[in-house]
Amino acid sequence: PGDAVGGQLCVKWEAAVGNGDPVSAYILEQDDGAGGSYTVIYNGPEESFLVSGLMAGRTYKLRVKACNSEGQGQYSTVLEASGKSSPPAKCEAPTLVRAKSHALSLRWAEPDCRGSEIKGYRVMLSEGKVGADTPNLFSKVWNGAERACEIATGLLPGRKYSVRVVALNAVGDSAPGGIATFETEPEVPAPPQSLVVVNKGMASVRLRWRAPEGGGGRPLMGYRIEVEEAGQGSRAINVGPTVLEHEVTDLQLDRMATAIYTVRVRAINKVGIGAPCDMIRLSPTLAVPCPPSAPRLHSAKPTALSVVWDPPKQGLPGMALQAPVEGYRIEVVEEAGYSGDGVVMVYKSDECRADLPNLRPGVSYRVRVQAKNKSGLSERSAVGVFRTESPIQAPSRLQTTLVPGVDGGPELLVALCTWERPEGQQTMTYHVEVDEGGEGSADFYEVYVGKEAQYSLTLHPGRSYKFRVRAETAAGSSAWSVIKGFSRSISSHGCPENVAARLLDDNRTAVFTWQPPTGVVATAYQVRVDLQEGKKRRDDEGFEYLRADLPEGSHRFQVRSMVNGKWSEWCREVHLSIPSYGGGGSNGMGSQHSRDAPILPVFFERG
Repeated sequence: PGDAVGGQLCVKWEAAVGNGDPVSAYILEQDDGAGGSYTVIYNGPEESFLVSGLMAGRTYKLRVKACNSEGQGQYSTVLEASGKSSPPAKCEAPTLVRAKSHALSLRWAEPDCRGSEIKGYRVMLSEGKVGADTPNLFSKVWNGAERACEIATGLLPGRKYSVRVVALNAVGDSAPGGIATFETEPEVPAPPQSLVVVNKGMASVRLRWRAPEGGGGRPLMGYRIEVEEAGQGSRAINVGPTVLEHEVTDLQLDRMATAIYTVRVRAINKVGIGAPCDMIRLSPTLAVPCPPSAPRLHSAKPTALSVVWDPPKQGLPGMALQAPVEGYRIEVVEEAGYSGDGVVMVYKSDECRADLPNLRPGVSYRVRVQAKNKSGLSERSAVGVFRTESPIQAPSRLQTTLVPGVDGGPELLVALCTWERPEGQQTMTYHVEVDEGGEGSADFYEVYVGKEAQYSLTLHPGRSYKFRVRAETAAGSSAWSVIKGFSRSISSHGCPENVAARLLDDNRTAVFTWQPPTGVVATAYQVRVDLQEGKKRRDDEGFEYLRADLPEGSHRFQVRSMVNGKWSEWCREVHLSIPSYGGGGSNGMGSQHSRDAPILPVFFERG
């Protein structure tokens, strides 16, 4: 008896006697280790043989007999041997079944099990061509019981990979098998990355991109830029493999153009042209929006305003193309502290309405709007001035009385400004503001804060004044009162002369005329109708004033001149009667007016 270590047993025997004829061969037979019949495992002249494939846990029987030309001799005595297992023999190098761009299909032969049935295989992979002396470069990529596999994870096209196989049985792992090197199939390049517009002009655009992450396993030969104009076909531009920025010309991208382009880039190698990158769209440079209309008041509350406006005009003949409005920017500032810049700015949706919260009661606010699109912000709209509701009424019945100064002599005049306090209020403080800039001015400044319902103001010769009042309590502030105007004119010397008024043939248009004062140089004039002052007129604008909007009835006309920077007194009143609208006229305009139409001043200015 003997032990078959690792499933192998070396059997030897002594040479047989030939009995006059030399021995020509020996026949070695073995049973299956389970009491079965014998089979020939060796037939040859040698006097030893290495028996393999003996499984652990079985007892095998072996016998041998000699042969010569006369025939076969008797069997030897039977030899019994028990199998002992060890790890499998080393696998041979695998062979390639099929190579793809991202996969390798392999197979291999079964090694000697060494006394224990092979349970499976482990496939090891290393990138590049490596030798048997670098085992640490290999990593496991597949496990299984079959003698074939496909490696389809992490392989790149056009790359070489080294592969070896390890067999496994109950005893352990075989030594790493033989190494074979295979190459995946190359493919077209991956798409270029991050295509962007670097600079955009009216007739050209500069593009930039990054090289593809994978070249397909072959060197890049260049890039192809594809430009397609909607409805007009496409063109291709080829550049070298190191070019990652290019300017495309012959485009129509000015604001009045309508062309729309799509651009994409492909990489090229020996295998072919790769897939395109993400497409970008080129369209004419769109203008910022036109300004919205001036905001209008929708509703007012003590601490909030709601305003609306009309969207920007677009699509008119000769108007540049505009990107769609994406929203609006609203500027809100208290009128008293207006400096031109909004202190509250809110981006809204494309809805033409805004609610403005957290405002103070009884305060006037200037509101203006800007439209926003992808190209930027429009110019600001015209200003709308709106006032929040106030729980306090404004002072009323403003009056001025001119009285001589106490110590200033006859040239010193003082205006006593008075008003009535709002009803229902006990303790309040008044704020008085004065403007001495004349007609058209709005430069009010504060001159008085106190509890008395009157204020005395020293007047300067030749100046026009306006004043207004608001009341303030612990509950808040009232609105400003109506504006009361008054003036201290220069003497009658310098008044316009030959003042007259007449009607034109249409019986609707009043003409008021005058002549410059004698002995002085007047630099400006001001007309008032029914005590309503008009705008200042330069001396080069003529000495005639027309009004076509006066209602029927009697009207009073006056004019004064500015001499040496001071206003003269108003000239004498000139009266003119407008006949009834139904009374006829050469142009029949009487039927277009209401009998109750208000008196609206209309002034004519040059420039």
